[in-house]
Amino acid sequence: MKKLAISFLSIFLFAISCGPSVEGEQKDWEKNKSMVSKLKNDFPAYTQLIDYKFTEAQKVWEASTSISEEEAKADKMNEANNYFDTGSLKVLKNLQSDIDELKRAKEQILKMSIPDVSFNTSINNAVGEANSAIDLAEEALYVSGELSMQEAENKLNRVGTKLNDATKYIDDVMESIESFIKDQESKNTTTTTTQENTGNNETTQQAADIKCEYCGTVNPAGSTKCKSCGAPITSK
Repeated sequence: MKKLAISFLSIFLFAISCGPSVEGEQKDWEKNKSMVSKLKNDFPAYTQLIDYKFTEAQKVWEASTSISEEEAKADKMNEANNYFDTGSLKVLKNLQSDIDELKRAKEQILKMSIPDVSFNTSINNAVGEANSAIDLAEEALYVSGELSMQEAENKLNRVGTKLNDATKYIDDVMESIESFIKDQESKNTTTTTTQENTGNNETTQQAADIKCEYCGTVNPAGSTKCKSCGAPITSK
C-alpha cells in the first residue's frame, strides 16, 4: 500500500513538473517578443500579419496578469505563447528550416538504391512535388512589397500545406522502398534456409541405411557388421 501511494505521488509530481510554470512562460514570452522583432526585420512583407498575431497574443498575456492562482496564471500565459507556434506565424517562423528539411529528404530519396523499377514513377512524382513546394516556399520567402494580413495568411497557409504534403509524400515512398527491401531479404533468407534444410535431409537419407552384401539385411548407418549374419560391413 505504501509503495502504491509513493507511485501515485511520483506520477503527480512528474505531471506537475511537466506542466507550464509562470517562470518558464515568462522566459518564453521574452523569447517570442525577440522572435517577432526578428521576423519583421527578416520578412517585412509580412509585417501586418506579424503585428496582428502579436497583438492577439498580447491581449491573452495581459489577461494573465490579473490571475492570482499560479497554475491558472501559467496556463493563460502558455495560451499566449502558443500563438507563436500555430497557424501562419508558425509557418513563417519555420519556413527556412522546413525548406532545408525537404531538400535533404529529396536528396536522400534520389540517392537510394532502387530495388524495383516499379518505384520509379513514385519517386519521380515525389521529387516533382518537392520541387514545386520548394519553389513556392522560396517565392514566399523573398516576396517584395507589403502584403495585407489576409494575403499573407493565405500565402503562408498554402505554403505550409504544400511543404507538409511534399515531405509526407517523400517519407511514404521511402518507407515503401525500405519495406520492400526488408520483405525481399526475408524471402531470400527463408529460401536459403529451406534449400539448406532440403540438402541436409537428402544427405541424411543417403547415409541412413547400409545393406549387407551377404544376406541383404538393411543395417543403420555407421554399422561395422551385419546385425543379422554378423558379416563385416564396408562403407562405400
